Amino acid sequence: MLKNYLKLLQKSRREAGYTLAELMMAASLTLVVVGAAGFGLVTILRENKFANATNTTQSNVNQAAQFITDEIRNADQIETNLTNLSTDAPSYNSSGKTTVLALKIPRVPERVIYYLETPGSSVWRGPLVLKRFGPGFDLDGTYDTTQLDPDSWQNEALIDAIPNSSSGTTTCDTGFTRVPSNNADIKGFFVCVQSGGKLAKIYLTGTSSNELGVNNTSRSANSRYNKKVNYQVVTQAFAAAEYSGATGLTFPDFAVYDSGIVPEGSGTIETQPGLVDTSLTGCIGLTTPDVTTQLDGTDATGNSFARGQDITFNVSCGLTTASSGDSTDAKYYTDGEEVPAAIRSILQSKLGSTTVASNGTLNLDDNQILYLFDLDDVDRNFVPDDAYLLVTIEN
Repeated sequence: MLKNYLKLLQKSRREAGYTLAELMMAASLTLVVVGAAGFGLVTILRENKFANATNTTQSNVNQAAQFITDEIRNADQIETNLTNLSTDAPSYNSSGKTTVLALKIPRVPERVIYYLETPGSSVWRGPLVLKRFGPGFDLDGTYDTTQLDPDSWQNEALIDAIPNSSSGTTTCDTGFTRVPSNNADIKGFFVCVQSGGKLAKIYLTGTSSNELGVNNTSRSANSRYNKKVNYQVVTQAFAAAEYSGATGLTFPDFAVYDSGIVPEGSGTIETQPGLVDTSLTGCIGLTTPDVTTQLDGTDATGNSFARGQDITFNVSCGLTTASSGDSTDAKYYTDGEEVPAAIRSILQSKLGSTTVASNGTLNLDDNQILYLFDLDDVDRNFVPDDAYLLVTIEN
């Protein structure tokens, strides 16, 4: 009987399952494993977020710096004194902005300007946004001639997430001028311009602190992430050499529109008119048409012009007059462009094979413009083909 009781007792114990202590130990081990796995997952996600944010910041900063250096190469002057912007860029509104870089670019009537300001909408990340004031570009990277009028310029954002302070040094080498000059205006973008305005060192810093939630007012400022959220590019670029003629004179910069020529400085104009079609009524027996230079729509009394005046030309033959400011009457050509094939040989005989090549390519100085005019309202190959005017602009 005792033997049977012992068997029942042993069977009861085998069917009793795990003890409470065993269950608590298993639960504790499971919690440790799950916690470790969760911590590892959070760490992986955070590292991935950090890597993506820093890679994006580095890519954006590098591309923005490349864009700026490319445009500096188009300029012939990098401004070191921004106090004249009200004259050099009257269309630019500096209110609420930290102006950093101003470029004098040939054929562009006002300075192209890079500046910092706070984000105007939630589209852009702060603390600051780097913007550009200037003409747009065509698909081939050249300035869009339909946007050379400063009234059409847009304040386009180039890159956001610019910090309120610069990483590293904020001083310039001897012989360089820091822009901006005020210490309080030194943010994540400033430049050092060499005397003469031909070389600029660019300091551009981007930050991913907002995206990563790292700031300088909490304990996260001491984390290993905080030292990596800012990425700075330091590069330099040379401006182009100024245009000079055979006499050594520097040509004044000017912009050419369909509506006229707008110079950046004062100077003089020389014109060389001629007829392509001498059979026109009123032109028979003539070798050249009459030419009147207009400044801001008024007939000029001489060949001098002032800065910013709109220069146009009226060409007349008999009772017919065509204006260079009317795109239906005239078309302008500059160095390297080809004149229409129908009048190529005539222009070559008038202006010489040095100026007009056999294939119609023009060999003009940088301060010369060739206008072709229509005087009879009959276009050959849809271009003005009756008269020409070679314009030379000098200081």
